[in-house]
Amino acid sequence: MAQHVNIYTIAKEAGVSTATVSRVVSNHPSVRPETRRKVLEIVEKNGYHPNQIAAGLLKKKTHTIGVVFPSLENPFYGAICSTAQQYAQQMNYFVQLLPSMRRGGYDSTLVELLLGKRLDGVVLSGDVMPREPENARRMLRQLQKYMPVVVLNPPDDQLECAGLVLDLWGGMQSSVQHLYTLGHRRIAMLGGSVGANEASSRESAYLQSMRELALRPFPLVQADGCAEGENALLQLLSNCDAEQRPTAIVAFNDLVALGAMRQLSRLGLKVPDDMAVIGCDNQFFGPFLTPSLTTCDLHVNDAIQYAVRLLIQSEGELIPSMRRKYESVLMIRESCGAQLGKRNFCQ
Repeated sequence: MAQHVNIYTIAKEAGVSTATVSRVVSNHPSVRPETRRKVLEIVEKNGYHPNQIAAGLLKKKTHTIGVVFPSLENPFYGAICSTAQQYAQQMNYFVQLLPSMRRGGYDSTLVELLLGKRLDGVVLSGDVMPREPENARRMLRQLQKYMPVVVLNPPDDQLECAGLVLDLWGGMQSSVQHLYTLGHRRIAMLGGSVGANEASSRESAYLQSMRELALRPFPLVQADGCAEGENALLQLLSNCDAEQRPTAIVAFNDLVALGAMRQLSRLGLKVPDDMAVIGCDNQFFGPFLTPSLTTCDLHVNDAIQYAVRLLIQSEGELIPSMRRKYESVLMIRESCGAQLGKRNFCQ
């Protein structure tokens, strides 16, 4: 039966976490003596030597890296994972996709799952990490003990990790400024995900950009998907008189922009004639919409390729703390009305 025993069966029988088992077998001083004795007795009873468990956790060169993002239902994350798979395959590596439905809270189950996978490294989306700095550091420490980690958009600038930063702030700022040059003075932001780490960056950028242009910001309406974008557009318009409604919208992402455009069409309003729309993240469907969607390219494919390369080149060693930023680029298409030139709207 010994060949069927692993860290999970030991942890279950001992009534402790797999992290505790790993600390026991690695002789970590933080484990209480009674817990240590209990775990070692169960290991001995099952005929499984502690060093075998430790070796399983510390084993390198499985030629597999993990990619952890929120639900793949959002094509933005699906495209990221597809890029990771294709690039890793070119380097003779496999990618284990691990979608995590939890956003922003500490998830010990996720940490234990990753440790049990015996990965050569892992890419984490900042979305799946705890918002609380101490919990985020705790999560990183647990993982970095056994594998190198790269974080896409770290939730905290002070985290000791290899962090790749998408220019969400700059993307929102350039969108607002572009609409201003086209003559828009009533610009609303649509969307934002409650609890998402990147939401505050885009929202803060919107508010500051409006202040710098001496414009009055509209109340923020939360949404992060297509259907939510439809509802958010209705909520936005219902909260203002027709003559004071926004003439332009900057959306949290392309899905929100798509929902807003669909709702505007239902209401008999034309994009961009009645309302300009700009999205964010340059998803595949943007150029094929009617009108085609102006959006921000965050260069996320470049970021994920770099993350995969970092992990493979690390040879299982801890990657020194660093930050690499990817500047956003505004992809000007038809939905912003740029082809109409600057226009003067009611102030």
